[in-house]
Amino acid sequence: MTERQTVLDRTLIAGVGHRFWHDLSAGPEWSDRLETMQWPANVDVRDFSFGAVAMMQNLQDVSYDKIVFLTAETRG
Repeated sequence: MTERQTVLDRTLIAGVGHRFWHDLSAGPEWSDRLETMQWPANVDVRDFSFGAVAMMQNLQDVSYDKIVFLTAETRG
């Protein structure tokens, strides 16, 4: 096992969307619910409904090994 494998990967779970737009606010709603749960120290749950520029600045500040974006779109 390498040194890299002994350290837990840093993971982000991010709700993406707009709270009051037509995308059903799914991403922010999921991040709100997930934030109430207990997660390992290497997992961050965040609401990224605040805009693309601020989201990119946040991602530049913290280095993640894995990122899961949660969102939804109404289709046909």
